[in-house]
Amino acid sequence: MKLIHLLCICYFICLASCKKQTSAKAIITPNGNVEKTDYANGFNIHKNENYTKLQVIKPWPNAVDTLTYYFVSKNKEIPVAIKNEKVIRTPIDRVLVTSTTDIPLLEALGVEHTLVGFPEPKYISAPKTRKRIDAGQIKNVGSLLSLNTELILDLQPELIIGFSSNASVKEFDLFERSGIPTVMNGSWLESHPLGRAEWIKVFGYLFDKEKEATIYFNSIEKNYLEGKKLAQAATQKPTILSGNMYKDVWYVPGGNSYAAKLIHDAGGDYLWKTDTNTGSLALNFESVYDKAQHAAIWIGGGNFTSTKALGNFEKKYTLFDVFTKQQIFSKDIKKGATGGILYYEQGSLRADWVLLDLIKIFHPNLVPNHQFYFYQKLE
Repeated sequence: MKLIHLLCICYFICLASCKKQTSAKAIITPNGNVEKTDYANGFNIHKNENYTKLQVIKPWPNAVDTLTYYFVSKNKEIPVAIKNEKVIRTPIDRVLVTSTTDIPLLEALGVEHTLVGFPEPKYISAPKTRKRIDAGQIKNVGSLLSLNTELILDLQPELIIGFSSNASVKEFDLFERSGIPTVMNGSWLESHPLGRAEWIKVFGYLFDKEKEATIYFNSIEKNYLEGKKLAQAATQKPTILSGNMYKDVWYVPGGNSYAAKLIHDAGGDYLWKTDTNTGSLALNFESVYDKAQHAAIWIGGGNFTSTKALGNFEKKYTLFDVFTKQQIFSKDIKKGATGGILYYEQGSLRADWVLLDLIKIFHPNLVPNHQFYFYQKLE
């Protein structure tokens, strides 16, 4: 039951997203150069010769206030003008992160050795970090809803990278008062897949790996755009059903959501594409069945590994064509050595891998040699 509950939380987090995508333009302000973000809406970076200013525009859903941080090199004095602001000294040598989606960013930049603690690290699958956990070099600091305050204070991290589904961040405030700053990561609210990946640039500034972060992101972007171009050339696009039913409610991605963007870019005809929501839609079974009874492919199925098990769990699923034709693909099946679901750890950064998986599902002839990173067909 705990795993099912965790899957539901991860699923709703993946469906959540922020305002519509717009590209930021490079301008000059009194705070210095604004570093251009091509896909991310959730943060701004202002470069100054004495410090870097990070603004997290949407740290949690329905956020009203922007969070502002100042990164100052440990080799420099803190400028008088920002002495009373939230200052973080860089590069970070000891960090505590709270989401598995942060782990691939640390490994991509080669700074996984700085991680000293994580809540419930058994869900981490990344090989280098998994090795450090098994060696006792990364401590279990409780759960995200109940962090072990005493242990975290003993670990003395220089920074906590947190995330929250609402404005209640009391535990993080406690660490702030104890001298441990927190940067809130809002990457999971980005509506564009490459917008989520672009948050690696924030990590680049924290660890003095700006160049490496940009190079890594550019590689992901190149792969993604090449895959999108390939898929968009397809003359026929299969109709796509997405989401899962939880109790009596079927949650499907909104037409302007992260998941819908991926389906479109992979050459799928998403059945709710005309919807304007960036989050998820809560629908009754009848409305989903009426629209998607004859869908060609279903991206869903939860953590069931076979259509038989899925049908035994919920008889209503057997009424769809995708069930009888066995065209159901799930991202919740592939797991790491200790049970962590790979998609929820790596998918946020590796948008290009997710896209290729979906292209393989929608247009297998376009990428005949591709092996699935995250998705698996229910047999």
